[in-house]
Amino acid sequence: MKNRPKNDLRHILHHRHCKYPVRRCKRSAAIHPIYQGPVLNTLLQIKLAIIGLGYVGLPLAVEFGKQRSVVGFDINQKRIDQLKAGHDFTLETEPEELQAASHLQFSTDIEDLRGCNVYIVTVPTPIDDHKRPDLTPLIKASETVGKVLKAGDIVIYPKFGSYPVIAT
Repeated sequence: MKNRPKNDLRHILHHRHCKYPVRRCKRSAAIHPIYQGPVLNTLLQIKLAIIGLGYVGLPLAVEFGKQRSVVGFDINQKRIDQLKAGHDFTLETEPEELQAASHLQFSTDIEDLRGCNVYIVTVPTPIDDHKRPDLTPLIKASETVGKVLKAGDIVIYPKFGSYPVIAT
């Protein structure tokens, strides 16, 4: 296999399982054998979905929605109706920002996620009195994405706060 640049998506995917950081990897063109799906070669092939439109997901969806097609998914129909009307009661985004995100589609319908191939899950993980996280929203969101997931799709679980999220 020919050498690929260090920022090639196949090389980055390899590093999910490689013990070497990207800058020190001795197998610059390697693809880990666990990953068998097709690789998204260009940004134009990404069909993005943001799962959870709270204080993290909504601003992220709005910024992406200014440049590219994005499905903003939330289970709260009242929240979706307000966002479609251009109002964010959490005040994370201004009405002008919502309007500027012309490529952003809001939905509670799981069928709208079927056409996507990259999912960013931004649901809350609240903690209890003993500082233990409640992973129920994360599990439910993962089950929802799992219903529409296809071979080669990418699911991203950003780490926010002090509790690490591990995706396998």
